[in-house]
Amino acid sequence: MSPFLPFAYLTLSFWLSRWHHVLKGKFLEGRRNRRLDHLIYILVVKVVPYYVKKQQRQELGFEGENLEMRRRKEVLVLGASISVDSITVSTFKTYQVTYLCNA
Repeated sequence: MSPFLPFAYLTLSFWLSRWHHVLKGKFLEGRRNRRLDHLIYILVVKVVPYYVKKQQRQELGFEGENLEMRRRKEVLVLGASISVDSITVSTFKTYQVTYLCNA
């Protein structure tokens, strides 16, 4: 078993939980729905067009980036500033990075 599996499971579980919250609150109006045909209808008629329009607005500059993309850009900028000399192997599959900031 991969040592990263528990982390991957927790991350997947977190995102599924968040998606369920968005789906229930935004698109299903918080109601209890037991019918699969209604869920498929909501996904096809409301959810997909909503995210297509949101993507178009982001591409045209009318709406800002989502938080994930913003954080990814920050990490890439910070990662580029770390030199190879500041990375050392501390234990098996574990690395230590010496990073200086201007705080």
